[in-house]
Amino acid sequence: MIFIFRAAFWTLIVYAFLPAGFYAPQDGAFARHAGEIASSTLNEASERPVNTAALCEGRETLCETVGEFGRFAGWAATMAADRAESAFDDFAQSRTPSQHDPRAEARAASRSADEVFAAAAGEPAAR
Repeated sequence: MIFIFRAAFWTLIVYAFLPAGFYAPQDGAFARHAGEIASSTLNEASERPVNTAALCEGRETLCETVGEFGRFAGWAATMAADRAESAFDDFAQSRTPSQHDPRAEARAASRSADEVFAAAAGEPAAR
């Protein structure tokens, strides 16, 4: 249920930043153009290395803040991955080997995936 609220929230955020009158053509031209922009930007970025010393000159506080944010983001991603791995390991250990019905295993896996993700996110499991 929380996923639905999160999806609606982020959809509204994206919608708020769309320009007035924006629409995507039905022939997929928008997606192709966006893909071309992304690939050309990535190619240009890989060809030009960033001189961080020159970029941070006069902006030491900003660069320090960005560095701290990068370290925090790395720590948060590592912690989330560790929690997800431990939740999955706990789930794998709690399964009984007597389940041999493939349909029952599929139903259990679909229910347990929500539980695993909820446990990794630190949310109470919905029952």
